[in-house]
Amino acid sequence: MYLFSKELAKHGIRKIMDPAERSPQLGRDLQVALVDGSAEKMLVSSYRNGEMPSSYIMDLLEKNVKTLAPSTELHNLMNQLDGFGQDPFLPILEQTEEHIRFTGLAIFKDDQYIDELSFRESYLFRVLFERSTRGYYEVSYKGHYVALMNVASKPDYQFNGPQERPRLTIQLSVEGRLSDAAGLHLDNHGEIKELEQAWAREIKKKTERLTKHFQELGADPLAIGSKARSHYRSFNEAKWEGTYPTIPIEVRVDTTIQNTGLTR
Repeated sequence: MYLFSKELAKHGIRKIMDPAERSPQLGRDLQVALVDGSAEKMLVSSYRNGEMPSSYIMDLLEKNVKTLAPSTELHNLMNQLDGFGQDPFLPILEQTEEHIRFTGLAIFKDDQYIDELSFRESYLFRVLFERSTRGYYEVSYKGHYVALMNVASKPDYQFNGPQERPRLTIQLSVEGRLSDAAGLHLDNHGEIKELEQAWAREIKKKTERLTKHFQELGADPLAIGSKARSHYRSFNEAKWEGTYPTIPIEVRVDTTIQNTGLTR
């Protein structure tokens, strides 16, 4: 397990990661995370659950964080640092009294920490980044908040136009199951369709805001550059850095909600 403080990560993690990459004694599935505060204090503190700090953190990363964010094991991090058209991201852990909690995702530009996503934004990031069968989402509907459990989601990246002026459409298919809809009676097909549409509009709005924010940062945690290189023949890597922030990105969302009987 590798833990970095935010302050250290602001100055770059490449040199620190070199020994880990070269060491034959470290597994490629080693977990890596960022700490909001002191990594040393987190590792030497006592916790209410009685677990050793290392076991507590590993359990948190392997069982809980994986339901909310993409995997951030050592081999993934090194591929992001070494590969073209992709920037790293890491989970952020915070120590609060006698507990440790996941607070969001750290976003890097090259090897330097530059920004972070909130706990809620981490779910949206995962939906954009990879196929997923986990996670929860709250959508506002008719003055109520409806809790939906992610059953299956899949992103499909489609490039159009010439390499010099590409356009990107991200087609998201999201299937969910109602977890809680207190105060609502979703007992007919029309109501469910309205909720699906409200959920799709909200995901579209927030994911497009997220992709635009990444472009403004000049960071590419979604590996759009890597995907573009796979799409276009004779791809010009040298010009991509200037092209990436200007690409029009549209997110199209198809949502399906199943199992509504609990609200009837």
